[in-house]
Amino acid sequence: MGDWLTGSPEIVIEILSPSNTASEMLDREETCMAGGCLEFWTVDTGKRKVRVTRRDAPAHIYKLGDHIPLTVLGANAALEVAAIFDE
Repeated sequence: MGDWLTGSPEIVIEILSPSNTASEMLDREETCMAGGCLEFWTVDTGKRKVRVTRRDAPAHIYKLGDHIPLTVLGANAALEVAAIFDE
Protein backbone atom coordinates (compact mmCIF):
# COMPACT_ATOMS: atom_id res chain seq x y z
CA MET A 1 0.00 0.00 0.00
CA GLY A 2 1.10 3.55 -0.60
CA ASP A 3 3.15 2.60 -3.64
CA TRP A 4 3.00 4.76 -6.73
CA LEU A 5 1.57 3.25 -9.88
CA THR A 6 4.18 2.16 -12.37
CA GLY A 7 3.87 2.22 -16.12
CA SER A 8 1.34 4.11 -18.20
CA PRO A 9 -2.43 3.89 -18.55
CA GLU A 10 -3.70 2.01 -21.60
CA ILE A 11 -4.80 5.25 -23.24
CA VAL A 12 -3.35 8.73 -22.79
CA ILE A 13 -5.09 11.81 -24.19
CA GLU A 14 -3.12 15.06 -24.32
CA ILE A 15 -4.78 18.37 -25.19
CA LEU A 16 -2.35 20.72 -26.92
CA SER A 17 -1.81 24.15 -25.46
CA PRO A 18 0.13 27.06 -26.96
CA SER A 19 3.07 26.30 -24.66
CA ASN A 20 3.51 22.70 -25.93
CA THR A 21 6.39 22.05 -28.29
CA ALA A 22 6.54 19.26 -30.86
CA SER A 23 9.60 17.86 -29.09
CA GLU A 24 7.80 17.84 -25.73
CA MET A 25 4.78 16.02 -27.15
CA LEU A 26 6.96 13.43 -28.91
CA ASP A 27 8.84 12.84 -25.65
CA ARG A 28 5.55 12.33 -23.75
CA GLU A 29 4.30 9.95 -26.41
CA GLU A 30 7.53 7.91 -26.40
CA THR A 31 7.58 7.79 -22.60
CA CYS A 32 3.98 6.61 -22.38
CA MET A 33 4.36 4.01 -25.13
CA ALA A 34 7.53 2.68 -23.49
CA GLY A 35 5.57 2.42 -20.22
CA GLY A 36 2.91 0.17 -21.72
CA CYS A 37 0.43 2.64 -23.20
CA LEU A 38 -1.65 1.14 -26.04
CA GLU A 39 -2.87 4.44 -27.55
CA PHE A 40 -1.63 8.01 -27.29
CA TRP A 41 -4.00 10.74 -28.53
CA THR A 42 -2.89 14.32 -29.16
CA VAL A 43 -5.88 16.64 -29.49
CA ASP A 44 -5.31 19.88 -31.40
CA THR A 45 -8.30 22.10 -30.62
CA GLY A 46 -7.08 24.87 -32.91
CA LYS A 47 -6.89 22.68 -36.01
CA ARG A 48 -9.72 20.39 -34.84
CA LYS A 49 -7.62 17.27 -35.41
CA VAL A 50 -6.63 14.29 -33.31
CA ARG A 51 -3.38 12.39 -33.82
CA VAL A 52 -3.62 8.81 -32.60
CA THR A 53 -0.58 6.61 -32.14
CA ARG A 54 -1.22 2.93 -31.51
CA ARG A 55 1.31 0.42 -30.33
CA ASP A 56 0.69 -1.82 -33.32
CA ALA A 57 0.28 0.77 -36.12
CA PRO A 58 1.74 4.03 -37.42
CA ALA A 59 0.26 7.31 -36.18
CA HIS A 60 -2.88 8.50 -37.92
CA ILE A 61 -4.44 11.96 -37.97
CA TYR A 62 -8.22 12.16 -37.75
CA LYS A 63 -10.11 15.32 -38.74
CA LEU A 64 -13.71 16.52 -38.78
CA GLY A 65 -15.83 13.99 -40.64
CA ASP A 66 -13.66 11.06 -39.48
CA HIS A 67 -14.38 8.48 -36.80
CA ILE A 68 -11.67 7.23 -34.44
CA PRO A 69 -11.89 3.46 -33.84
CA LEU A 70 -12.04 2.74 -30.11
CA THR A 71 -9.86 -0.33 -30.33
CA VAL A 72 -8.41 0.12 -26.85
CA LEU A 73 -11.86 -0.64 -25.44
CA GLY A 74 -11.98 -3.94 -27.29
CA ALA A 75 -15.24 -2.89 -28.86
CA ASN A 76 -16.35 -2.45 -32.43
CA ALA A 77 -17.14 1.22 -31.80
CA ALA A 78 -15.84 4.57 -32.94
CA LEU A 79 -15.85 8.17 -31.73
CA GLU A 80 -16.79 10.88 -34.19
CA VAL A 81 -14.10 13.58 -34.22
CA ALA A 82 -16.79 16.29 -34.35
CA ALA A 83 -18.09 15.03 -30.97
CA ILE A 84 -14.75 15.88 -29.38
CA PHE A 85 -15.04 19.48 -30.52
CA ASP A 86 -18.80 19.74 -29.92
CA GLU A 87 -19.49 20.32 -33.63
